Amino acid sequence: MTINSIYNKMLVNRKEKKLTMKLDYTLLYKLFCSCYKNGFDLLVEAKLLYENERYTRAYTLAHLSFEELGKLPMINTYMYKVVHGSQYDVQHLMKRMRDHKEKIQVSHFTSDLFSNEDIDLTDNRKLNQYINEMNNMKNNSIYVGLNNGTISIPNDVVTKQKAEKMIEMSTMHATFHSHFSQLSEEELKKLHSDDLYKLLIR
Repeated sequence: MTINSIYNKMLVNRKEKKLTMKLDYTLLYKLFCSCYKNGFDLLVEAKLLYENERYTRAYTLAHLSFEELGKLPMINTYMYKVVHGSQYDVQHLMKRMRDHKEKIQVSHFTSDLFSNEDIDLTDNRKLNQYINEMNNMKNNSIYVGLNNGTISIPNDVVTKQKAEKMIEMSTMHATFHSHFSQLSEEELKKLHSDDLYKLLIR
């Protein structure tokens, strides 16, 4: 068997795997709960760092918590579709869960329900600019950068106020989903059966 034939076989197997991949409700429920727990744990650790005046890393973990919790509305949408027997692209779900900017956007929609921050979510240009700024800030809180001859150092970029704001946003997101994460699989499935629940899907 040649290298090309092996490679072609791998492509075929990969394509077939994509076509047949399916997630049942039980697995999605476990994924939902696991993402919530991990997002909550990241938030707890961010608060510990903040209390010990490690504001830069507190910001980083709070942002990672914000993104992890951003997966929940995505998973929730798929769970709703499964209950109602609707078609949904599994690969699209996986892609969204890996997309940092997508997770930031979904999380922002949730936290915006409780925030007084004046961000026009109907203005795509402003929203995309805001999401890009948040994603760049996350990266700047981790890595030393160089922009137009200026060195960017994480500890100089992240202030106490920025860390506090990021923790506040992630806390609002975690609080919103805390009730759903405590429901049993059957309780959550019953909730997904209600047509009114579709108002919460993203």
